[in-house]
Amino acid sequence: MDTAGFLAIQGLFTAHVTGNFVTVGAALINGTSGVLTKVLALPVFCIVVLFTRLASFHLSRRSWSSLDMLLGLKISLLIAAAVMAILWGPFTDGDSGAAMVAGMTLVSAMAIQNAVHRIHLGASPPSTLMTGPRLRS
Repeated sequence: MDTAGFLAIQGLFTAHVTGNFVTVGAALINGTSGVLTKVLALPVFCIVVLFTRLASFHLSRRSWSSLDMLLGLKISLLIAAAVMAILWGPFTDGDSGAAMVAGMTLVSAMAIQNAVHRIHLGASPPSTLMTGPRLRS
């Protein structure tokens, strides 16, 4: 997901949102587009993680499968972003409305994935980690 977002939306990291701070600096120095979209990625990611946690809590209280529903929402967001990319891409301006909507849709999907793992799959290896400790064999 990060590679697709990075290539399609002028260097936007969709899953590793803190990496956007580096690319914001590069965009500012080089005068390229996408600064606003990259700056918005972190607060959008954090807000979606918060809402995912709240949704999980409320769904569980109603005895609904919050894991299934949240993973379904994530998949729906990924499909929606793919449709947007096909219809509106390529995104030559990373700060255009279309690029921003598609990018924040991908960021939201990755935020749900991150939150779902922490809420429901904490004993499993992380699925959103880009770098980390190497497992010993």
